[in-house]
Amino acid sequence: MEDRFLCLCEYRWSASVEQRVNALKKLEYEAIKHLKVNYYVELHALETKYQELFVPLDQRVSQRIIRLQGTSTQKNVAIYFRY
Repeated sequence: MEDRFLCLCEYRWSASVEQRVNALKKLEYEAIKHLKVNYYVELHALETKYQELFVPLDQRVSQRIIRLQGTSTQKNVAIYFRY
């Protein structure tokens, strides 16, 4: 029963079929490459935009951490970090 099923990974295609498959793979890669480039450009722009929004928050947190270096209880720290 298993002999009837052909494993395509072990099958040797003719040279013309391999050339056509490789040509299709190349076309697919070229089409996807432009999409991926646009995706990563837009992703970087969004990350940059929102990173700028987080800068004031990060500065406030770091200032609070510096002020709390002498504080020993977790309760004081939890109350201090409420926004």
